[in-house]
Amino acid sequence: MVKVLILDTTKKLPAAVLDEFLEESFDDLVMYGENLDAIHVTAPEREEKITGRLDDEDQLVQAMTGVDYVFLDTSDASILNHVLHAIKQAQGPKLIYASAVGIYDEVPGKFGEWLKEHRGEEFLNQMKQLTDTVEQSGVTYTILRLPPTYTNSMNDNYQARTRNQQFMFTQVSREAVGRAITQIVRDQRGEYDNLNIALGEPGSEGDAPIFDPSRA
Repeated sequence: MVKVLILDTTKKLPAAVLDEFLEESFDDLVMYGENLDAIHVTAPEREEKITGRLDDEDQLVQAMTGVDYVFLDTSDASILNHVLHAIKQAQGPKLIYASAVGIYDEVPGKFGEWLKEHRGEEFLNQMKQLTDTVEQSGVTYTILRLPPTYTNSMNDNYQARTRNQQFMFTQVSREAVGRAITQIVRDQRGEYDNLNIALGEPGSEGDAPIFDPSRA
């Protein structure tokens, strides 16, 4: 049985990842973060809640005991470094890290321009630096570069693109990201180890996301 630690679980993307694991797997799950009162344990035999800070490496290491995978969604360099240090101390977990598309100028045309305008070149540069940090950290990782995400329980479709491929999809559902992560965790061959891929929703090619990012 695989054990997955979902950091900062109350955020929208980690919460969707948690829901996908609960629905589509029998894996053991650890929910970690502050203010977890809103999260209800529905399967105590496989779910555990740990209240802790993302900058507390001692707590993080304890939460990583027996964990196979750690999922992290952050644009904070300090938090990322604390998590990476804790993973090294825990000696074992693999990191699944949510990054952003557009950090390699892999998004052409009007959507590439939209990303630079709406996400900002400063943010994209920051996410590239954090992604570089993960790749150079020495931990085993899978990087998921994402376009704007939204919630759609009826659509968990996605396609993956490698780091060197152009990326044309303007959005992806959080449920699709969760589905991708459950598939990564199921892999027993190391196919996703040290892989950097982008996820997008088929049919969403265009100049901008179909949904309204301000309401997502």
